[in-house]
Amino acid sequence: ASSAPLAEAARRAFALRSSWTELQGLNVAASVGNDVKMFLDILFKAEVRRTKKGPGESTLAASDAALSALLCSNSSNVAVLRTTEQVVREMEQDLDDLVEERASDKFQRGYEVVARRRSAVEFLRVRMERVRSCSDRSEPQHQRQEAKESLDRAVRDLDETIAGYMREGYDLACPKLACVPVPHCHWWVCLGRPYSEGWVVLRSPVGLQQRPLAAH
Repeated sequence: ASSAPLAEAARRAFALRSSWTELQGLNVAASVGNDVKMFLDILFKAEVRRTKKGPGESTLAASDAALSALLCSNSSNVAVLRTTEQVVREMEQDLDDLVEERASDKFQRGYEVVARRRSAVEFLRVRMERVRSCSDRSEPQHQRQEAKESLDRAVRDLDETIAGYMREGYDLACPKLACVPVPHCHWWVCLGRPYSEGWVVLRSPVGLQQRPLAAH
């Protein structure tokens, strides 16, 4: 079996499927939440490496297809959305706790975890949109739409919290992610140091519908 991040992400997704499909409502067991965080960490690695060419491309394509097939299942899709929403809410609380602790030695490392998982969530949301057309239309679509809207709200809340701390003067830089090829629209990774040094301004409201930065 391939050890590439995308293949590992697909394996973890299938391993989590039984847990995801057993979830009811918004209650997520801590163990499942931790597993989803691990899945997001691997998905982040997988997505930032997708543009690299080399041996094993056919295996990676198969892994990509397997992950997409999982998300095409409406019941799995809803469970993924609901679980991810809970993780995003926890990420926002984790960031608040970092600020409250005022521990400079932990702050940057802690924020990089939040930023990396926020990017993973965005990669996941993009995948969800790509597979939406292949979902089983015989299954109730309103649950999927409600779950998507709940995740969107959680993401907006987290983004506003990140932007708020930037405006308050916190240096939300991610030096370890500086060389990672994330999209420019992932401003939570790219914007911290330039904003703190006055090179860019943050527009409001923040979000993916408009770029949140502009030259002074």
